[in-house]
Amino acid sequence: MLNKNSNTVVFQKPSDKLIKKWQLAAQGDLAHIVVMPNISQVKIDQFIDDLLHESLLACKDLVQAA
Repeated sequence: MLNKNSNTVVFQKPSDKLIKKWQLAAQGDLAHIVVMPNISQVKIDQFIDDLLHESLLACKDLVQAA
């Protein structure tokens, strides 16, 4: 389900905190964003940083629990 010309990015649903902060559309296990021309590279990078930070924390918790 990949369209290189699409401005919609679908990914695994993050925490409710991130959904609220970034006003993400989420349903079930998925969320998505629609990248519009008025969104700056800085804003996209901030979102990706938040998403990666949350994912790394989740991985760290899994490793510590093992």
